[in-house]
Amino acid sequence: MKNIYFIIIFSFSLFANGHSESSSDHKSKKALQKFEKGKGFLLSEPSLKTMGVEFIEYRSFKDSKVPTSAIAFIKNKKGVYVLRDGFIRFLEFKEGFALRANDLLVTKGLGVIAITDVFSKDSSDYSHAH
Repeated sequence: MKNIYFIIIFSFSLFANGHSESSSDHKSKKALQKFEKGKGFLLSEPSLKTMGVEFIEYRSFKDSKVPTSAIAFIKNKKGVYVLRDGFIRFLEFKEGFALRANDLLVTKGLGVIAITDVFSKDSSDYSHAH
């Protein structure tokens, strides 16, 4: 139950950190730094630590098999969250699925990463609702 409360509070804080009017100051405090379609989302280093997100290098496990701790189920899709070129994105297991030698797979914190994925694509401004 404690983890659910943390996820809800953290999810809200992705966009609502502080009440500063300065956009550069506000951005530096946000966990979610950037979203680029096709690349994914960029999280701040402190937020990754706070959320307890851990990664494993794709090439570091035997026979290039994806460990079960890295597999995510999102709606009716099955895949992995990958850190590639600084951005985290969901790669669905389907025809044409390919991991790169230096990809980092999320193995801990998948729930928070999945929620962040949803929020990163949401255009609502939660930080300034008066």
